[in-house]
Amino acid sequence: MSARITQKQYKTLVDDKKRFSPKPHVMSEDYEHIAVMDWARRTNWGDGRLSDVIHHSPNGGKRSAREGQKFKDMGTQAGFPDFHVYVPRNGFHGLFIELKSKKGVVSACQKIVLARLESFGYKTAVCYGFDEAKLVLIDYMGISI
Repeated sequence: MSARITQKQYKTLVDDKKRFSPKPHVMSEDYEHIAVMDWARRTNWGDGRLSDVIHHSPNGGKRSAREGQKFKDMGTQAGFPDFHVYVPRNGFHGLFIELKSKKGVVSACQKIVLARLESFGYKTAVCYGFDEAKLVLIDYMGISI
């Protein structure tokens, strides 16, 4: 039995190696959000899970003009943070997190909304990636790790 491979098989192996070689990877913002909620669903807090007290605001994403107008008509506000933890702690009314991918940029509108929320007594944070958001949640909620 021969251990030889055909030229076509060799090309496939080389192409696969290029396609699957490790490269610095930046998760999309959507996947960062999913990672936060996946972790929150597995994290005990109080008599339930951390995910029980977190709301995600679906402001981002690509939508048609019609759907965007519908969201606006329903009260969706530009710049509103991604996550709201509706538990008062440490003198704050709750926590708002704006979650960005590691290469994300906070818009001027988001900065205004975050400053407004802070002026009303909420803790706010801009987190770049799941790891930062997890640390902010652990600190705010007093979770032992």
